[in-house]
Amino acid sequence: MRLNRFFQAVLAMAFAVGLTFSPGRASATPVVIGDMSGVGEGGGVWTYASFEWHDLAVGFSVDSPGYVTRLLTSLRPDPSSLGSFVFGIASDDLVGTPLPDYFSPAPGSLWETNVCSTGIHPPYFPNRSACDGYPAIPGGPVTRVEPGEYFSTAMSLYLPAAGTYWLYTRHVADDVFSLWDIVPGEMTTLIAARQGSVTSGGEDYFPDDRTFFQAPFEVAALGFSVFFEPDSEVPEPSSVLLGLVALAGLVSIRQFRRSRRSRQV
Repeated sequence: MRLNRFFQAVLAMAFAVGLTFSPGRASATPVVIGDMSGVGEGGGVWTYASFEWHDLAVGFSVDSPGYVTRLLTSLRPDPSSLGSFVFGIASDDLVGTPLPDYFSPAPGSLWETNVCSTGIHPPYFPNRSACDGYPAIPGGPVTRVEPGEYFSTAMSLYLPAAGTYWLYTRHVADDVFSLWDIVPGEMTTLIAARQGSVTSGGEDYFPDDRTFFQAPFEVAALGFSVFFEPDSEVPEPSSVLLGLVALAGLVSIRQFRRSRRSRQV
């Protein structure tokens, strides 16, 4: 049986769709979450480890699943640091979840990188920078930041659901410092901190020292911009192709039944 003209036309359209669109996630209009306006003009907050620690986290919310494709921050690694620290993105499980010890991975972590300053620190090591030391995450990715520059990076990180996520710092070695500049005039409650110190025994840590706690009132906002691509509701090219083929099949069956009836009359 020869294919009817409509069936041929639909198959031709399906073939054209298959050639026009390549596989992969459907594109969506990216949105920018956060604010970097005026950073560097109104001071900042230190995040560090030096026999005691002060880790910071800032939250942001998304309305759907999607991809983080780029991250900008107003976080400046200090060239006087003796090593790298960890910067990551975590789910809302980060806040309020105590850890068995300070050095355990952050709760709800989805992505992490080592961050270090490339600046030479003459008082201790005249020919090396923090990036030449041992990484905070052995074998992990490293983001090198020039002296005075802000930490930023490109990525492709999938956030699996709508909700609140957190950008955070954590430290593995002592004598590592960074300054996170505030956004002048902006206030928020999506700030959390984890701070404490080694007890006199040198081995044990107070339970609260291992937990990020969210600010109970508005505080100065820290600068960041998250470039986020929401999941598109447009069908994937493969779905469009299958739909057209199925439509062509239904039309062909209907036309075949009509032709049989006409021959039987």
